[in-house]
Amino acid sequence: NDGELSPESDTAVADDDIEDIDATDRSGRRPLTWQLVWCSERCHKDENAPMRKMLRAAAAEAGATLICLKKANKFASWIARKPLRSSYVLLTDWREVKPCLSAVQDQAERKAPLLTFVLCAGDDPKVLYRASKWAKEECPCSNKVRVSTDLQAFLADLRASAAPSPQASRGMPMRQHARGGSPICSTPAATLPASGSGQ
Repeated sequence: NDGELSPESDTAVADDDIEDIDATDRSGRRPLTWQLVWCSERCHKDENAPMRKMLRAAAAEAGATLICLKKANKFASWIARKPLRSSYVLLTDWREVKPCLSAVQDQAERKAPLLTFVLCAGDDPKVLYRASKWAKEECPCSNKVRVSTDLQAFLADLRASAAPSPQASRGMPMRQHARGGSPICSTPAATLPASGSGQ
C-alpha cells in the first residue's frame, strides 16, 4: 500500500488520505508542513524498515512528513493532485528519477520538487557515473538535482535545514558534501522550507 508514513508509526496511510493528514512531530508541538517523498521500488519492503525509520526521523526533525511511493507512476498520481504551493523534496534512485521528473514536467512548474536527491548507494559505479553525467548535462532541472552514494550526508542536511518558505527566496541551503569519496553532483543549492511555514 503506497502512502505516507505517520511520524509515530511505520504504517502506510492510503494515498487518498495523504493531503488530509494534520501531522505533527514526535513532541506533538510542531506542525509538519512539507514532505520528503521517497520513490523507490522496494521502499515498502521489510528490508528497508530501518531506512524508513531513519528517513521518517530526519524528516520530522526538519518539519516534514515522509511519503513512500514505490514507482514513478505512483509519484505521478500523487503530484497530479498535490496543491500547487505545497513544498517537497524528492529522494529516489536512478531507475525512477527520469520518469519522476518527466511527471513533474507534465505539471505546473510550481509542483516541481525543491530538490531531487538521486541515491546510488550499492549500485555499480557505472550507474553513479551515468546518473551524475545525466544530472550535469541532460537533466532539465540540473540546478535542483544531487547524485550521491551518501545517504548520511543527505540526512544530515535534512536535519540541519532551517530555511524559511521557498516563496520568500531566502533561507539556509542544503550543504554540499563529498564525504569518503562519495561524490555529489551539485549545482546551486536548493532551499528547504522552514518548519512551521505554510504549504
